[in-house]
Amino acid sequence: MAKKMVVKAVQLKRHITRVLEIRRRTTDSKASGMKKYCAQCGLECENEYYTCLDNFLQVKYFDDDSCNIFCSEECFCKALSLELMFIENKENKNE
Repeated sequence: MAKKMVVKAVQLKRHITRVLEIRRRTTDSKASGMKKYCAQCGLECENEYYTCLDNFLQVKYFDDDSCNIFCSEECFCKALSLELMFIENKENKNE
């Protein structure tokens, strides 16, 4: 059962990555002249950052481009209140 939960967690992470289309972008802050800061924790993103490419979320959730910059996948998940949930089997409920 523990193996199934690990497999489910890995599948969930892959699914989230596909659905939200998280893509790591590289930036050259010197060339653009603008500094990028994580919308969740406020750290400066020096060489790369994560952003959500899903059109629905861009329109409905993020106010502007600066709200759609994250230093890590962890900060992105925290910003969207994403949490891993486990499904209880019927076998477990009967025990």
